[in-house]
Amino acid sequence: MSTWYGQRLRELRELKGMEVTEFAKELGVSPGYLRNLETGRTQTIQLEILSRLEKELYWSVDEELAKEEEAEEEAAREPEDSPRLDRALRELRELTAADPPAGEYLLGMLEQGLRLVRDRRQPDMPPAAASE
Repeated sequence: MSTWYGQRLRELRELKGMEVTEFAKELGVSPGYLRNLETGRTQTIQLEILSRLEKELYWSVDEELAKEEEAEEEAAREPEDSPRLDRALRELRELTAADPPAGEYLLGMLEQGLRLVRDRRQPDMPPAAASE
């Protein structure tokens, strides 16, 4: 069993206000088995027990997996934080506040450079479509 599954199982059991021994008895498994599920030491689970867990905890593993997959896909689409980019943006803002013409000049140069790079990557696309 995966660690996230065990952690989530424990969280839901605790939210329900049940001790391991009490919940294990309700499920028809040993407390040791339930502890192993919660800690990820048990690598398999019978479908019957999984079904009971879902019913007892009002929890769908399929929904949980779908949410996790969606979050991973979204994270992959978002660029990672870049300290260098953050620093450059902060400095550009400071420059624009202190010397607006210089800030506007640099921002214009950056925008022009971005357009040139984008146009080289997408030579067959019309300019309006390339900016999307």
